[in-house]
Amino acid sequence: MSIIKTQFESYVAVQESGATNMFDIAMVEQLSGLEREDVMDIMENYDKYREQFKPKKTSEAKKKWTKVNKLLTQAWEAVSEANEELDGDAETQELMEFIDEVSDKIKKYLLD
Repeated sequence: MSIIKTQFESYVAVQESGATNMFDIAMVEQLSGLEREDVMDIMENYDKYREQFKPKKTSEAKKKWTKVNKLLTQAWEAVSEANEELDGDAETQELMEFIDEVSDKIKKYLLD
């Protein structure tokens, strides 16, 4: 059996909606408009289809990441300098960690 992108997207839409337990096959069928066999196929091969149908990140997203990363790096370096001047102040250390977390989340959003 071969699932097409729109079928997988229908399944994922139900999943992301949180409208039902995804093991309630009859309800997933009803909400997604998919046949039972298709739902079962997607469940059994979810990782394969997720990889096959994941959106391709554009060069525009990569350009945005480059700009954002440069700004975040500058912010991190400025806070790091302040941290050194303050002999490892806890608040500036927390801010550096926060910048790292934000950077990771933005990178994941734009590039994954």
